[in-house]
Order: sequence, then C-alpha cells, then structure tokens
Amino acid sequence: MLNYKLTADGVNLTVSSVAGTVESFIDTALGSASDLPKSLDSVEIDVEDYDIRITLDGSTPTASKGILVTAGQIKTIEGTPISQIKMIRATSDDASVGVTVGWSK
Repeated sequence: MLNYKLTADGVNLTVSSVAGTVESFIDTALGSASDLPKSLDSVEIDVEDYDIRITLDGSTPTASKGILVTAGQIKTIEGTPISQIKMIRATSDDASVGVTVGWSK
C-alpha cells in the first residue's frame, strides 16, 4: 500500500455506536473536513481495544452484521474505495482504532 500522509503517525479514531465511513471518522478525528483524494482505495485498520464490525460495499454495519475485526487485530483492505468502507463498534464500548489510508499498489 502506498500511504497517504494524514498526520505524522496516521490517525486514531473513536468508533462508536453510530456507523460511519472511514472518511467520516477521519473528518471527526481531525476536527474538520479532510478533503481526502477520492482515489484512495486502501486502508489499514488497527483495532486497539474493543471489537468493531466493518462493511466494504457501502452498506451499514451493525453490532452483529459485518466483518468482525477483533481487538488487537490489524486488517488491511486494498482495492476498495475508502468511501465504501463503514465501521461501527461491536461491543457496548467505543473502540479506539488507528487507520492509515492509501492506494493499492
């Protein structure tokens, strides 16, 4: 993956009970619209403390629907526009998630 520089060390996101795109969580973490390139199609998701669920097709995940990414797991997704990747917490606690976005090789 060719990284797109957001900050020095990527971005840490808080994934809550409201589903959103990777892009929307980045905007919230940065405190403003990030104006990310629309061509970004890769993301590395580092789930730090509580499980999350993700979908890759733009559909909305729930606490029980979507791909489970467990605490301590790093999930790399390539070839999917980040605007289509949505996340939600899978437990009763908000999850801290590190993300790095970029382009497929």
